[in-house]
Amino acid sequence: MTKQEEVSLREYIDTRIKALEDRFIAIDRSTDLAAAAVMARLESMNEFRTQLNSQASHFVTRSEIDSKMDAANAVHAEYLEYTGAYACNRRRLYCRGDDHQHRLAFYQMKEEV
Repeated sequence: MTKQEEVSLREYIDTRIKALEDRFIAIDRSTDLAAAAVMARLESMNEFRTQLNSQASHFVTRSEIDSKMDAANAVHAEYLEYTGAYACNRRRLYCRGDDHQHRLAFYQMKEEV
């Protein structure tokens, strides 16, 4: 090794330190970019969660459905009683055309009450 090829210990250490500093700067930059990407992803997840909560607030509750179904079943039971009594009074089963007319008469009667 010649004198020109020799590097002082100080120059070698300074070169290594500079390389490490550059590497740490690159690591900091990549960490900042990754953190920004995670924050953007979390924001979009929060928006999605907000949309789900908004959607869920518009769903019908079980108690509302139960009350509507109970009311519909009650009207249906009344209708069956009405049509059953009509069929018994007429002593025959009515055909499909008559069925439509009787249903219409029943619901018109229900609206009047």
